[in-house]
Amino acid sequence: MKVVDRLIGRELLAPLLNSILLFMMLLFGATYLFKVTELLVNGVPPLLVMKVTLCGLPVLLTQTLPMSMLLGTLLAFGRISGDSEHIALFASGISFFRICRPVIYVGALMSIVTVAWNETVVPPAQRMFYSLMEEMTSNRRVSDRWLQYNVKRPGEDAIDEMVTIAGGFDAKTKTLRRVTIVKYSEDPKFKGHPVAIVYAESARAHDPAGLDWTFYNGHVKYLNPESTGHVQADLYFQQAETNTLPRNVKVGRDFKGIVQSEIVDNRRMTFRELRDKINQEKAEGKTDTAGDEV
Repeated sequence: MKVVDRLIGRELLAPLLNSILLFMMLLFGATYLFKVTELLVNGVPPLLVMKVTLCGLPVLLTQTLPMSMLLGTLLAFGRISGDSEHIALFASGISFFRICRPVIYVGALMSIVTVAWNETVVPPAQRMFYSLMEEMTSNRRVSDRWLQYNVKRPGEDAIDEMVTIAGGFDAKTKTLRRVTIVKYSEDPKFKGHPVAIVYAESARAHDPAGLDWTFYNGHVKYLNPESTGHVQADLYFQQAETNTLPRNVKVGRDFKGIVQSEIVDNRRMTFRELRDKINQEKAEGKTDTAGDEV
């Protein structure tokens, strides 16, 4: 290694490492700091919070390395220019492009490391991160978080129900609060038409699998007429089971599946897995794959 390479490499190393730590702290503060604080305040064990924090760091490093390379290069050459060392280098017959060669090598190495890191470390870390977040969410005793999801018909892309949980949940009793279920028509001619709305002040899972629920203090409102042309009267109940509610109305998930948020973060997948996902969606006739492709 020539003297100029050692000079530039030594000047670049310290700013690069400092930039990595700087951007990691900035991104962590903007992304996870308040979330970690909220988890600790809600009584989540510190060891579990530490695990989820560590699992969230790899994806931040992927975003940090390119910015750190840029800032480190600017700081290194700024120091060299500030002490007029570049004049001495030019006077020695060393061109600007020869001075930049070590930076190009380090930049290329950094690019390879970033791609390899993003393909091997980030996906499993992100999967573990979301798994721990779901575990912490489901173990919280009480949450007033608004939850909403759709239940699709088996083997179809059509929505069967839209479930809204306005009052959050109580994990200790596995109870949902202020549950509204919009039931859609099963007739292909009336696809997307709501036929009934079920509201309950609370709902509680009561079987081991968690798919059967008991609904308390609610009512059913019918929106379309029967085959006879008559509209059914509204039904009020103090307690009703999943199998006793009309029109096959159900919650559609167990308690854990309800409190888990819908995750669409593609950083959990490698490029190959993401490509397979795009191909599968296209084979199913979906056309909104532009975001995944980008």
